[in-house]
Amino acid sequence: MRSGVRDTVVVDFRYVGLPLADTFLVQLQSQQPPGVIVLIAEAVKASGTVVRIEPEEFVKILKKIEAPLVVYAEGGLISTNYQYMVSYKGFAFYCKADDPIELPKKTEVVVADKIWIPG
Repeated sequence: MRSGVRDTVVVDFRYVGLPLADTFLVQLQSQQPPGVIVLIAEAVKASGTVVRIEPEEFVKILKKIEAPLVVYAEGGLISTNYQYMVSYKGFAFYCKADDPIELPKKTEVVVADKIWIPG
């Protein structure tokens, strides 16, 4: 098979204990070993549910939490971006902003070297 051509592989995530739909389509390069499928499934399982939202929505969620715990990191290659994550009602909410977000006074902040989000 030519380089750059992709095969569609159907993965049944029930076998790794994921509460997702019965099957999930994963695009893999044909040169990758079959074990890559399991690694992808395990990464999704480990990361849980991460919801990407806009900074304005992130602030709205923070206002609903009495004393939020926010994970914060700065990133970017050319210009600095500001990344935030908070847990609310079983979901991890993540946003990336061009400018720092003003956090509520009762916010506890954990500064991380980096926040990595799958996908």
